[in-house]
Amino acid sequence: MKKENNRRDYDIFMNIISEAPGHFYWKDTEGVCRGSNNAQAIFLGYKEGKDLIGKTDFDFFPKDQAKAIRKIDIQVMTTQKEYCIEEIVRNPEGKNIIFLSRKIPLFEPNTKQVIGLIGISLDITASKQAELAKRQFIMNMAHDLRTPLSGIIGIAGIQADLGTSAKDKKYGLWTLNAGRQLLELLDAVLEIISTENMEDPMVENIIDLSFFVNELQALIQPAVVAKNLRFELVLDSNLPIIISDQLKLKRILLNLLSNAVKFTKKGKVSLEIKLLSIRNNQAKIKILINDTGIGIPQNKLDKIFDRFYRVLPSSQTEYKGYGIGLFLVKKAVELLDGEIKVSSQEGKGSCFTVMFSFPLSKEKIEKVRPPISQPSPSKPADKQTQSVLIAEDNTLALHVAKKLLFDLGYEVTTVMNGKAALKALQTQCFDWALLDIGLPDLDGTEIVRRFRQWEQKNKKSHLPIFALTAHLEKNIVDKCKSVGFDYVLNKPFTEKDIQIIQKIID
Repeated sequence: MKKENNRRDYDIFMNIISEAPGHFYWKDTEGVCRGSNNAQAIFLGYKEGKDLIGKTDFDFFPKDQAKAIRKIDIQVMTTQKEYCIEEIVRNPEGKNIIFLSRKIPLFEPNTKQVIGLIGISLDITASKQAELAKRQFIMNMAHDLRTPLSGIIGIAGIQADLGTSAKDKKYGLWTLNAGRQLLELLDAVLEIISTENMEDPMVENIIDLSFFVNELQALIQPAVVAKNLRFELVLDSNLPIIISDQLKLKRILLNLLSNAVKFTKKGKVSLEIKLLSIRNNQAKIKILINDTGIGIPQNKLDKIFDRFYRVLPSSQTEYKGYGIGLFLVKKAVELLDGEIKVSSQEGKGSCFTVMFSFPLSKEKIEKVRPPISQPSPSKPADKQTQSVLIAEDNTLALHVAKKLLFDLGYEVTTVMNGKAALKALQTQCFDWALLDIGLPDLDGTEIVRRFRQWEQKNKKSHLPIFALTAHLEKNIVDKCKSVGFDYVLNKPFTEKDIQIIQKIID
């Protein structure tokens, strides 16, 4: 009777496996399938899981794909660690299916001997397509918002400077600040999307940490002085030259320092960088940001890195924000293979600790201390007045860009569609051009592609052309550069962009 019950339980168990959702399978060390559920078999063009027994991935997939799968399988069995990945697999009909796959080593019972692996794969194609559609909607909406918002910010800035009365200037300043806050929120949301979709590529920069922090101090110093705080900088005397993504590292530290200043009413903010060790050409670095601010409740410490989380709702506190900054900080720290922790006491302050292991640089860099402040843009010094073409189909944005350049002494020609822009480039002389890539009838990338061909055919000198866009996704930036744009600028167009342009063309 007991034997019959055991057999019945085994049959039920095997039936559960056969009918289990998702794709379930196990292989031996040679990659031979030893069992599978029905879903895996049907996906591969068979009827039941038992039909796969004795076969390998080379029986199901093209050779290159089977080799890639086998390589991962060997890694799982060799390291005896699980492997989780999103992968695209072509089914027998040639259709690409996106799977979330998890593979773990399979051990001999009561031993640590690896005898194969177990795999579970879930078809997430539909959810990934929905995610893509949602993301595309958000990006398009962001573009549609950024363009008129850029115009509002520009017009408000003009009113704040040139209003006919103190009241007009005050209203202009209020509108300007509100517009900037909206733009800041919009940029933060777009940065979250970029970070979550890994669109922000890793860049390797050579960084001298002892000079890198001088730039951070220069950026944070005005806010420190405005609040009458003290800023302390403590650097290890043996800090090496390292390799990392300078922009991401700057975002991390500048965000943490800005928060420290924001939430500190009196006392000090400090930045300390310590060299803990150098081993195997890696420098272990510890960075501490301390403040004497309001602190964080102990029961909230594990939540502050969550997206959109705020310790207190904006309606209950004088401190404004969107609960995005620390989420982005943690994401950036993870991208740099670092670790971040926080300790805090309410009413006494907080300490954020960031740990990194940076590769050492074999090259030396010129140690140039960055200036404390940047010069304001001005008319092109000691040069003939520069002539500029602006192509922009939004009336407000066009007016703002034109006035900004005109007030700085530039001669400005404006057009509002693509064909007019191409004709102007081919028939008039300019020192440089600024093109919105989303023009009607002929977009900016097509204009530049055609103009560069015309320029080369007619043996004309290279004209610097700058893209202006509300989209800064990597694929768009790459496309702009591939057709011949010299640089890609993000809306709204500001005096800082003019500095960038002048530096490039000088």
